[in-house]
Amino acid sequence: MDERKKAILRHVLKMHVLTGEPVGSEFLAETCGLGVSSATVRSELLALEDAGLLSHPHTSAGRVPTEAGYRFYVEEMMSPAVSEKAARSLRSSLRRSARLDTYKEMAKTLSELTDAAVMVGLDSSSFFYTGLSRLFQKPEFNDREFLSGVAEVIDRFDEIAEELFELAEATPRVLLGEDNPLGEMCGMVIVRIGSRRRAKVCGIFGPMRMDYDRAVGLLKVLSEI
Repeated sequence: MDERKKAILRHVLKMHVLTGEPVGSEFLAETCGLGVSSATVRSELLALEDAGLLSHPHTSAGRVPTEAGYRFYVEEMMSPAVSEKAARSLRSSLRRSARLDTYKEMAKTLSELTDAAVMVGLDSSSFFYTGLSRLFQKPEFNDREFLSGVAEVIDRFDEIAEELFELAEATPRVLLGEDNPLGEMCGMVIVRIGSRRRAKVCGIFGPMRMDYDRAVGLLKVLSEI
């Protein structure tokens, strides 16, 4: 893929993650800094759509990323980054208390920093999660089918906890679509923390429309701590 298409895909994804709305060609031509016309942007959007990386909602002239679009971004374009302020907040949360409370404070901080839900597995049969109210405020949850599917998965977290332990690695891993035990409409970033013998798993999850750069960056900080 050439650099212009990559820049447009990145901009569509970033704006869609931020707003939850389809992104149009005129807006892109004005804001993506490529110095090209909206007609040129439309042509590139069509090419990205033909490649299966974007889709075109029936009710809008704009585009949104597909699962393949998110996957391409994560595998080929992602630049995990986190501000020093956010890193300090995460480090501070791990110094405030001891044992179980430490993980609960850490999970709460991660949820606040990512505006997503967070789960922590202490072992394959003991886990907790926080931040669900943040998920239910997102526009995806206006879709009854989406809401019902995610709620069902959350209700059976205990059944997938062991699978999450098997999937987690020492570096953050992004799970999308069919790779995600939480469901194909969701996204998740997980990491294994601690030694293998006493490993724990931390995961940030939500709709597929997630800020993966930020989530991966924060879990890298966590794994380093």
